[in-house]
Amino acid sequence: IVISIYLLFMGIFLIAKAFAKIKLQFKQKNSVVVPLAVTGGFVDGAGGGGWGPVVTTSLLGGKMMPKKVIGTVNASEFFVNLASATSFLFLVKVTDWEALAGLIIGGFLVTPYAAKVTSRMSVKMILTFVGCLITILSIRKLYIFFF
Repeated sequence: IVISIYLLFMGIFLIAKAFAKIKLQFKQKNSVVVPLAVTGGFVDGAGGGGWGPVVTTSLLGGKMMPKKVIGTVNASEFFVNLASATSFLFLVKVTDWEALAGLIIGGFLVTPYAAKVTSRMSVKMILTFVGCLITILSIRKLYIFFF
């Protein structure tokens, strides 16, 4: 629930950032990357998902280039999923090998397409799309939790 509330606020923030009247300027901040990666990895491993939404929205909310953020997060997500699947493989008895292989192969195949799609989108469009998607999914999660 905490992650859903955080993502709801980040989604609204991204939408507001996309329609801000000021010119968007982006600067790299490397000091947040390691703590964010640890948090995103923990959320992904503990909750069965969350690397993409948590890391992407946090970096987009900061001052990093949206196209670079989405490409990098998608590329790294393959390795996060591979590490999670490997841990799952050794810690839990796996009975559905096809599902596990499908997740790994699917993540590997989709990554290049995300980079290609975002390279053709404007910064405003990316921020609006990601903000709306994260906001809608967070509202849905919170609705399911409370009702």
